[in-house]
Amino acid sequence: MECTFASIKARGFDLERTGVTQPTRLERLFGLVILAWMPCLQVGVWLQTIKPIKVLAHGRRAMSLVRYGSERLRNALRWDPDD
Repeated sequence: MECTFASIKARGFDLERTGVTQPTRLERLFGLVILAWMPCLQVGVWLQTIKPIKVLAHGRRAMSLVRYGSERLRNALRWDPDD
């Protein structure tokens, strides 16, 4: 659960920097972020089965599954021929 909130807040989508305070707009924004977060996670899990993320010396992965998926999706949207 903590990893989910961390990827939505500070490390990923940076939801805290928006400055939105109205409850209805905040609900909409949170919904859109979750709709964007889910495909990133799904693609990250799928990529993990194909090419696992490198495990660093301290035993943790080099990046989260959400970050792994979001980088792949970002490259696909930019029409990167290598991806």
